[in-house]
Amino acid sequence: MKRITKVSLFLTILLITLSCNDNTFDTTLVSKTNTKLIEDETFLKNRFSVALANVFCESEASREFIKQEALKQFDYEYDVLYMLIKDRVIENNQTFEDLLLRFMSKDELTSLLKKIPNLTIFIPALPEDFFSPETWNTQKEIPLVAYMNNNKQILYTDNIGTINTIESDEIPAFPIAVVKPSERVFLQTSSTRNSDSSILTAQNGTNFIFTHKEFDNTNPTSKMQTRGVSTDYPEKLKKIYEAKDYADKNGIWQRDYIYYNISKKDGSGIFQKNISECIYSFELSGDPNNMYRLIADQGDDPHYSEYEVKVPKDPRDSGRRDYALSFWFEGNFEFIVKIYVSNTQLISNEIIKAISISPNDLFELNIENINTGRHQIKKEL
Repeated sequence: MKRITKVSLFLTILLITLSCNDNTFDTTLVSKTNTKLIEDETFLKNRFSVALANVFCESEASREFIKQEALKQFDYEYDVLYMLIKDRVIENNQTFEDLLLRFMSKDELTSLLKKIPNLTIFIPALPEDFFSPETWNTQKEIPLVAYMNNNKQILYTDNIGTINTIESDEIPAFPIAVVKPSERVFLQTSSTRNSDSSILTAQNGTNFIFTHKEFDNTNPTSKMQTRGVSTDYPEKLKKIYEAKDYADKNGIWQRDYIYYNISKKDGSGIFQKNISECIYSFELSGDPNNMYRLIADQGDDPHYSEYEVKVPKDPRDSGRRDYALSFWFEGNFEFIVKIYVSNTQLISNEIIKAISISPNDLFELNIENINTGRHQIKKEL
């Protein structure tokens, strides 16, 4: 695992107790939401986040429900796709959506789902075991709820709507959930109906499709696995590791040894037809900061604070730059592998495979405690 040594990382610790703030909710006001506001995505995400914070605050059953749904990792992330769970009965014959609609209007929720049909509740696994779906004590821990506004800032709210900002160089060290669009599932349209990817169908008949079928974890017979690779490799892979050794020592192409048993530059061999290829493992080598910058090159990739994303040049501000999103907010990396197989006529077929890997499985962050007035902060050494 590579250690990032130059990142400045701050973690804000907030003490969460079982007692929630009193929230006197005026349903007459929420039913008359301004038509201009109801078209604003940030406003709608805020309304949903406040409603979700209230549901978490009032209902232990809802917390346990979201925890168990996140642990299923239907897309190999701790994601809960709202449209798949909204009609599930939680308690007192009320569905999850019924509980939310106590704290936001039906018009607001409908408008939000039109803008973000793949709306997702993401439960992050925070560094140093501050909080995760695996360790979530639903009897005692009541998450706050984070979302991103139109200016790419990460905000979080409690059940009475108090808004705070999580800067790009901060990671929360308290229970938190994230409201955002899914990165691995999108609404099926006429242009994607012929896709060979997997399909999810909500109770209302809405179909969703995975960006890559490798992210479909709903079929128990097909499991993607990511793991560290021991030096005690399986016997059937012995030749693969030997090929790497011969390539390093003798400067040969690895496939010459695998397919022809050639271990030296001047060697010769016979083609072996009983070979098939797969990606068993990979590793990142070199300076971890440089490697991180190379792989975190998309706007929705996990980033740490010192990485800057160059935005498209604006004639009014050609030098503008935006900080990338926080390390914890965007979940796993999606590695897309493209393989080209050529026949004897040199016609190639493209095979695309996707791999999901947590940034915490690839990199470590150096962190120390710093005490400030209102918060306790953790910062990289």
